Amino acid sequence: MAKESIKRKMLAGRICDAIAAIGYTNASAIMDIVDNSVSAGSTKVDIYFELEDTKTFSDKSNVLSVKVIDNGCGMDEERLCSALDIGSLQDYPENSLSKYGFGLKSAGFSLGPCISIVSKKGGSITRVASVDKRKLQEDYIVDLLDEGSFLDFASAVLTGDSGTAVEVSGCQDKNHDSAKKTIDLLAERLGVTYAYFLDKKESPLEIYIHSSGRPAVKVTSRDILHRDKCISEFDKDRYDCLQPILRKDIELPVSDDPAVDPLRLEVVIFPPRKMHTNPALSPEQRSQILSYDVSRKNKGFFIYRNDRLIRWADDLDGLVGKDDLLVRARLRTTTAHDDILHVDVSKQNLFVPEDVYSRIEKELRIPLREMEDVRKRCDEILASEEGQPFNVRNQDLAPQDEEGPRAADDKAEARRRRNELAKRTREKLSQQGEVEDPPEQVVDSNVPLFQRVRYSDKVGLTLWEMGEDASEGTFVRINTNHSFYRTVLSSMSEDAAARQSIEGLLWCAAVGEAFTLEHMKLPPEEIEAVLSKFKKVLSSNLDTWCSNNQDLFGNA
Repeated sequence: MAKESIKRKMLAGRICDAIAAIGYTNASAIMDIVDNSVSAGSTKVDIYFELEDTKTFSDKSNVLSVKVIDNGCGMDEERLCSALDIGSLQDYPENSLSKYGFGLKSAGFSLGPCISIVSKKGGSITRVASVDKRKLQEDYIVDLLDEGSFLDFASAVLTGDSGTAVEVSGCQDKNHDSAKKTIDLLAERLGVTYAYFLDKKESPLEIYIHSSGRPAVKVTSRDILHRDKCISEFDKDRYDCLQPILRKDIELPVSDDPAVDPLRLEVVIFPPRKMHTNPALSPEQRSQILSYDVSRKNKGFFIYRNDRLIRWADDLDGLVGKDDLLVRARLRTTTAHDDILHVDVSKQNLFVPEDVYSRIEKELRIPLREMEDVRKRCDEILASEEGQPFNVRNQDLAPQDEEGPRAADDKAEARRRRNELAKRTREKLSQQGEVEDPPEQVVDSNVPLFQRVRYSDKVGLTLWEMGEDASEGTFVRINTNHSFYRTVLSSMSEDAAARQSIEGLLWCAAVGEAFTLEHMKLPPEEIEAVLSKFKKVLSSNLDTWCSNNQDLFGNA
């Protein structure tokens, strides 16, 4: 059989376009460049943003260049040029943050078209090695420059015997997020991403973020699991809903090969964010609960590779559901697990095979079940307070009928219907196990307090349900399982004006429903069908609105 091998072209420009489009955000691209600094043994990394003078800090595409400066081991000129090779042939140490030799190029070109590097080793500084994607066609060309503003900048900031400076320029030509958004995200995530390096006892890492005309931001380490605040025992009848609960800290075997270390899995259950509204807590305790930042954007798995975060709040294909906000896990992997978990070229994405997935799922069953116990316990603690400020303030509030005097027969029929509503309400509450407690006494008076606003987890699918009391009148039960409660109402303290306003609106809706049922001259079952349809449609659309606007209330 004849065989012919022919050499084909590789278009350098197209390849660079492709590796730049693997899914980086600005922040993740910059952190991928920082990885090189960490791998070089740096103890200090400075990130500089050069901004366009004609734009504000919050304008999109307002960054001209990004520079990353470190005090690592540095490179000579030959190794410097090799660092710009696509798929550079470098021997990475065991458990390095680098992998394929694509990171600098793919991350850099995702930020801007031109990457430049200068390095210092043994006190000697190199020329600038630069590659401009805009000039590439078939061949991959690296320019070596012995002068220019970047070389002057690098010479000024590389004050030690060694270090490296990387610049990505031309960033304004891409449709990028604003410097403010990128810097805010870096400030939030760098402390979690490099927590293990920032916390090292010997030669800890320091990271600073600089932008034109603004003070430098020093990155502080942040343990996403708050292990220093965790308790290890959970008693669902005594839990104070203040501290996180460590439910798992185990090794998880993933291979029969004894040379492959197990994964490390930690699982923590947090108290819900709404607990900061508990009036019984001190200001310090409320701040502590808020510091956990329990929200949709922080639930699920935080996956580390070689002590560097590569996945933020991953649900692992639905293993952690969209409403499981209280569960947070940390999964620690090493280079030895790359092939098992199919870690990709960006080191941001992975795939958990079925056997490993099943083991993680098994370990998560008890924490997910206990999460519901935590949620119920915290709801019980808050239940005695929810609605009380509204009820105390509005103890004399009486329903108003916009229509004039009614005929005697109409009044009699309305009274009959009202009594029937009250009877059905009592029966329903009894069936659901929500027998009403005796009315509390209003503070500084002998008047019993009628609960016009109540909270319940047995309402069903709608946001609220109308109830009728034979002697006191209409009340409303607000559904604690509805996303509007979990997203909006529970984020406010019980006495907040906005919360009482919403409670008032829902009580008025319940009053309108009761008056319609009592006075409208149609068969009650027809009226109920119309009102039920209205509430279901409203509640369903409100649920969708909540899902799309989590970030307004700190639940993104």
